[in-house]
This record gives sequence, C-alpha cells and structure tokens, in this order.
Amino acid sequence: MTWEEIKLALTTIYSQYIGNGKIIDDTDNGSTPSALAILVNLVNNRISSYPYEFNSLKETYTLTLTGATTYDLKTLVPGLKTIFQIYGINEHQEHEYLDNSQSNITDGDGWTIRGNTLIFTGSAPTGTATIQYKSKYLVKNTSGVRQQYFLANTDYSCLDSDDVNVLIFGVGQFINWKSDSESQDRRKEVMDWYKEAINNMVLNNKVTRQITSLL
Repeated sequence: MTWEEIKLALTTIYSQYIGNGKIIDDTDNGSTPSALAILVNLVNNRISSYPYEFNSLKETYTLTLTGATTYDLKTLVPGLKTIFQIYGINEHQEHEYLDNSQSNITDGDGWTIRGNTLIFTGSAPTGTATIQYKSKYLVKNTSGVRQQYFLANTDYSCLDSDDVNVLIFGVGQFINWKSDSESQDRRKEVMDWYKEAINNMVLNNKVTRQITSLL
C-alpha cells in the first residue's frame, strides 16, 4: 500500500485531527518527514519491537566485501535489528535458505561477528556476502530500499495488504482525542480495531510459519 493510499485512509478516519492545517500535518517536505510520517513511524517501531519474525520485517542485504577487516553492519544494513544468518563469505558456503528458527550464525573460517560488526581475523576477502536479517524499517522507496520514514507518495509499506490495518488503527493510539463522549466512543472503537488487527497479524504469521515448515 502506497503512502498516498495510507494518507487517504488516515485523513478519512481521523479527519478532525490529520490533514493540511489540522493538528497533525500530512504535508510531505522532501527528505524531511511530515508530522504524520513521524507519527506513523512510531506505529512501525511498535510493530518491529514485537518478539515475532513477521515476514514483512525479513530482508536480504548484499554486502560488498572490499578487502577491509571490519564492517559496521548497523551502519551499512538499512534498519538492522537482528541478523539471522550470513553466507557466501567462504567458498562453497552458499546453501538454501533455512527457516529462521533453524538458522544460526557461526564463526566462519577466519571471520566472526561481534555485536553488529563483521570482523575478519585472517585474510580479508573481496566479493559479496548475503545477509538475511530482521529490519526495523517498514517502508520502502520505489527502488525497493528500506527507509525509516514515508517521504514521498510513491513510497510503500512493507506490511502485507491484510496487515495494513495494524498501521491505520495503530495511529489512533497517539492521537490526543477530544474529551466529548462521541470522540471517546470513537477512540475505543479504533483501539478495539487495532487489537483485532494486531492479533490477526500474529495469528497469520504463525500459520504461515507452520505451512512453510511443512513444505
């Protein structure tokens, strides 16, 4: 779902609070995120903080090895949160993808990982290595690169279309709702929708993992 579509949904559901000239401005400013984009990022941060390996958070990064002895993966890999596995460093190390619950990072021949730094203790090779990891960024630009904020209408959410409601209704947690009874009833309704959406997301993820393990 694109940022343009998400903004339309948000300005419709929260019409009293979000929009140009409203409490929460949705005007994009190039490389500077709008107030709405910053708010949406809070929801994305909450999603990525859950102890689940949602498919939308899994990403692959190709690291170019230049002959250096150390690589700061936290800086190089967009939104790196957890590394699942690295392969391709050693000759013949290429192998089929393992389910995350089965994969482990182990020291290779002359290399290791300390914190989020890849360190070569022997001869430092050149070439490429593939990193499979959990990203805390849930936005991609048109080039498919993960980024922290929505910055352009063509940016899109990494969430599956069935899970975008988690983002839409999650925004309601951070709105300063009016105190009248109608607004408070609406707030409760949105919070109930959010709880239902996040529960469905967790259950769908579990089902997907179970099916994958049987294939």
